[in-house]
Amino acid sequence: DSFGVRSAEDLYRGMGRIRWEEFITPQDTLSIRCTLNTPHLDHSQFAAQKAKDAIVDRFREKYGQRPSVDVEDPTLRIQLHINGDQCQVSLDSSGTSLHERGYRTDTGSAPINEVLAAGMVQLTGWDRLRPLVDPMCGSGTIAIEAGLFAGNIPPGIFRKGFGFQRWNDYNEDLYGTIHDSVLGRISEEEPVIIAGERSRTIADLARTNVANAQLDDSVEVRHTPFEDLEPPTAKGILII
Repeated sequence: DSFGVRSAEDLYRGMGRIRWEEFITPQDTLSIRCTLNTPHLDHSQFAAQKAKDAIVDRFREKYGQRPSVDVEDPTLRIQLHINGDQCQVSLDSSGTSLHERGYRTDTGSAPINEVLAAGMVQLTGWDRLRPLVDPMCGSGTIAIEAGLFAGNIPPGIFRKGFGFQRWNDYNEDLYGTIHDSVLGRISEEEPVIIAGERSRTIADLARTNVANAQLDDSVEVRHTPFEDLEPPTAKGILII
């Protein structure tokens, strides 16, 4: 939905008129995230709280019960974007952020975002056939994203689930069909991908993450400093 907002009460009324009972029951949970660019409200948490009040009050009036808030794993994730005089209300179909692929159980300091790592690999123009080397690999994210890219492996395959799978209209059969079709496009090619890391502890983390991503046959993690890493003899791509 979308509606005009010039005050907190406008937000409360607009959220309260939406038929939330079509999406959740009083036994379900919700979370609300709000972004603001408006002179009418000055705090996103206050706006989210006002929106939550409207939803739970609607349920309390209709059923005498209300859904609870769960910021970690809610049934329904609600997004508010308030820009100027307009509020747009949407549902988050992803759940946890899509950059969280699910293979990283642990990282070193300042780990690179998985989506950024994937973009870096593709920006090199790598043909997925030549060797690829990351001699300062940290927890192995760039090498792993290269392995997923080379194998045409869906990046969300290791996630526990998506937000839309908890929606009332979720079609499990349709999801199964799509899921199976993308698995059928996975390639059996095993490119040479080498990841180097001078810290033994971090190199071990990288090996664990590679194993979680089921890329042991494609990605080799070496415990070695940059200056001692022996690259493949063939021409390839170096990412640092």
